[in-house]
Amino acid sequence: MKKLTILSLVLLTALSFTACRKNCCDAGPQPDLLTAKKGSAEWVSKTQEINTYNDSLFVFGNVGEQHLRFRIKFTGVGKYVLEGSQANYTETIGGDVTAVEYHDDPAAESVLNIIGYDKDNKIYVGNFTLNLQRGYRYDPLDAYYPQKLAFTNGNFKITLAK
Repeated sequence: MKKLTILSLVLLTALSFTACRKNCCDAGPQPDLLTAKKGSAEWVSKTQEINTYNDSLFVFGNVGEQHLRFRIKFTGVGKYVLEGSQANYTETIGGDVTAVEYHDDPAAESVLNIIGYDKDNKIYVGNFTLNLQRGYRYDPLDAYYPQKLAFTNGNFKITLAK
């Protein structure tokens, strides 16, 4: 009986040390991402990038021939309302011929929220909603590309290249 009690205590102690280990299930750093719903379809960027120039922050995402870009004057965590050409979406042919281009729709708000910023590791986390309209230089009767385009439920986590 005494051996059974000692064995039980040893097993209980070993179990308590392994069960209380912090980050036992940590999968490590999460990869960068940029995703959204483009119209009614999921849009998941295969490549994403973030750059800074002076006080501006530029975010880029691409899905094949589809290119999404937005820029802000970065002042830290917070809400940024995008206007004019701060948000831009283009579709190309062969990577160099622009088939269509969209900019911020002045009739609907486009918003970029920076919800996390790790200054030491240069990691930016945020979400966005973009309401875009087709550029003026494209045929208004062309029904292939819609006049209005929305990116909703957008999320990103991107690390600035060091």
